[in-house]
Order: sequence, then structure tokens, then C-alpha cells
Amino acid sequence: MDLRIQKTRQNIFQAFIELREKYPLEKITVKELTERAQISKQTFYLHYRDMYDLSERIEQSMIQEMLKELPYPENILTHTGEVTKQLFQKAIDQGHNFRIVFSGSRVSALTEGLETSLKNALYEKCPKYRTDLRANILITILVQGCYHAYEQYSTIDQDRVVSIISKIADEISNECK
Repeated sequence: MDLRIQKTRQNIFQAFIELREKYPLEKITVKELTERAQISKQTFYLHYRDMYDLSERIEQSMIQEMLKELPYPENILTHTGEVTKQLFQKAIDQGHNFRIVFSGSRVSALTEGLETSLKNALYEKCPKYRTDLRANILITILVQGCYHAYEQYSTIDQDRVVSIISKIADEISNECK
């Protein structure tokens, strides 16, 4: 990728994070973002349709980063606890920016995006699961339930909470076999 394009996208990303830290996505304008990123509106529109397009691409990029080094996505059904622990660790490793991007009205973008991406990765390796209602419901319960449990209890002891959630995810998965 051209160095100028990389620099422009990095400036846009940084400006987006700074603004999202202060305001909900719905309150950020292209004008504010372009001023902070020191680019023209025209340059912004060369890369993105609008602020929602930018936000969705950043969200997808972060979700793909979580899944990138997950060696066997089909293990979500057989080694559920380990995969759950790995996904939490990858989210935690992405740090502060991750929490900013997936905050406010965009919280559901994380669980929906992660669920869809996990299912697609699973279907790619094991197409038979595309029509397996039990497997699809299990993934939905695991992604949605694990995320909400983590959000509710993560201020207590993050490592312990992830460990407990991973064990429970294994138990749920084993019950569904």
C-alpha cells in the first residue's frame, strides 16, 4: 500500500479514536474528523462513504485481528474453553482502543461481528455446520453470553473471570454434544 495512503488512514484512525473517546459515534461529524486528522473532506470520502462506514471498517479490522491467529476456528465446538480464553486474551491485548471502538451504541457490533466471523470461519473449514442448528445456536449463546458475563464481572478480577467463563463455556459445549 502506498505510504501516503497508509499515513492518511493512520491519521484518520487516530482522529477517530480521539473523537470516539469523547463523543458517541452519532455525534461525530466528518468535518470534525477531517480537521483533527488534517485531511480534506474530499480525501475522507475517497476512503469511506461516511462515519458509519469508517466505524464498521475499524470494527471489522479489530475483529479480524482477534481471529487472525486463531489456528482452528472449528475448535470453537470441540475445545470451546481454550478458544474462548484465546479470544478474550486477543481482545484484552488490543487494549484501550478496542474498548473505545466498541462502546456506546457500537457494543453490539462486537458480539454480532465476532459471532458472524466465527461462524463464517467455521463454515469455511466445515461446511456441514452451515445448516447445523444446534452448532449455530451454541455459537450464539457462547459469544453473546460470554461477552455479557465478562462485561458484568470484569472489574472484579479479569484473569479469574476469563478463566471461569472459559470453563463454563466448555461445560455448555460438552452438554450440547
